[in-house]
Amino acid sequence: MLNICTAVSCVLGLSLIGGGVSSAAAQTGNPLPWDNLTEPAEYVSFDVEGSDWDLFPVITSDDTFVGFFGHLPQNQVVGNNVSLLWLVPDNGDGTWSMYGWSHTELKFVSNYLDALTGTEQVLSDTGLDIFSNSSQQISQPKGMPNGIAEDDPAAPIVAATGDPAIASALVTIGAAGAPNLTQAINLQPHNDCIAFNAGPGFTELDIDLAYKSRIIQETMTVWLSDEILDSLEATGLDQDESSLRACVCWPSDRTLWGPWSAWTCTGGPRSVVGGCEYTGCTRNRTGIRTQISLFCTITVTTIPDAQGPSTFVDPPNADGSCPATHQ
Repeated sequence: MLNICTAVSCVLGLSLIGGGVSSAAAQTGNPLPWDNLTEPAEYVSFDVEGSDWDLFPVITSDDTFVGFFGHLPQNQVVGNNVSLLWLVPDNGDGTWSMYGWSHTELKFVSNYLDALTGTEQVLSDTGLDIFSNSSQQISQPKGMPNGIAEDDPAAPIVAATGDPAIASALVTIGAAGAPNLTQAINLQPHNDCIAFNAGPGFTELDIDLAYKSRIIQETMTVWLSDEILDSLEATGLDQDESSLRACVCWPSDRTLWGPWSAWTCTGGPRSVVGGCEYTGCTRNRTGIRTQISLFCTITVTTIPDAQGPSTFVDPPNADGSCPATHQ
């Protein structure tokens, strides 16, 4: 689910004053594998496979990485879809929270992140156009538990089901969620993909963002905030690579079908040349489809299947009468 790209060098005139992220302890307990760097670190960003999302690390002037900013082009937005995201592990247990904006100018979001981190133009290294609007307006994001804005009519449905397929379908028709990422926040990683000591309760998005945070630390000369360090520890991604389980699976797609129902016909029986005619005949069955992705995500969906309507001519009974229905 991860591709890495580089932008301009990470040189920001910024300072951290808090606002939900901290860095004091981070600079004493941070493992720093910078000796392995052979050239000056560049600004690293990520694109999300199968979508047009880009995730950008937000880094302050004291070189502390505090969270991800997500950007989706407006031409990919349907209805109230969220196209601008703030992702941060602020729950105290290593899991990541999603906050988002629908129909909001990028400059207003940039102002919000500047105020949150006490910086100026914290998104300047992303290459996005944050300078086209001189307004000082700040737009607050909506909380997105389960990946849907908390005031969206679809939010209770997603919270009640926790079903990634339902979440994805609601976002597809315009709910205030993040296409692709909302599904990931409702997906449980495959057991073989959970890192060394990660317990239950982590989603695919939690594991993926923690892994991206590890890559940022290993490729950029930055500290990690206390919250991100906690995320790495909670997911086990603070371990040496030799201690981590492989997070790659052989993709598979298998459907287990249930039995067909009996035929139901809307017309007949009617005696015709050659036997007994039945019209408008249908039957159905249900399948359970299990898909495992390259990155070990398991998706289970229920698939309906039907045959008909069809017309059949069956032989009559021994006494010449017609059976009550097509067999």
